[in-house]
Amino acid sequence: MYQLDLHSRAPIYQQLKDQILRLIMAGAIGPGDPLPSVRVMARELGINPNTVAKAYQDLEKSGLIYSVAGKGSFISGSDQLGRQVTVSITDKLRKILIELKNAGVALETVLQLTKQVYGGGYIDDNHSEPDKEI
Repeated sequence: MYQLDLHSRAPIYQQLKDQILRLIMAGAIGPGDPLPSVRVMARELGINPNTVAKAYQDLEKSGLIYSVAGKGSFISGSDQLGRQVTVSITDKLRKILIELKNAGVALETVLQLTKQVYGGGYIDDNHSEPDKEI
């Protein structure tokens, strides 16, 4: 279920956090669902348990998961979860917008892309659409 890209520039703990967030957004895991223990996750992914612990700690700080001593980590309740997913996605969008601005992409291009996405211009998340230009 979880996979890491060892060639990615993104830190491993960040990749793990992002995957858990994607699974939450996709509905594959939801409120009250348990996450694998730190040791099990580390063994399955072939990484250091401290890396998994860091990802879990960050997710807990952001309110996406909670821990119960002796029982493990679980996905937070739906109200808290919805707010935290929105905050997390908004933060990612802000970072992407900064990258676009720093790369010299015109505001008009960003707005056009936004209108296409919100207007149903993109059918899937392949980030491409053959019939439209940006």
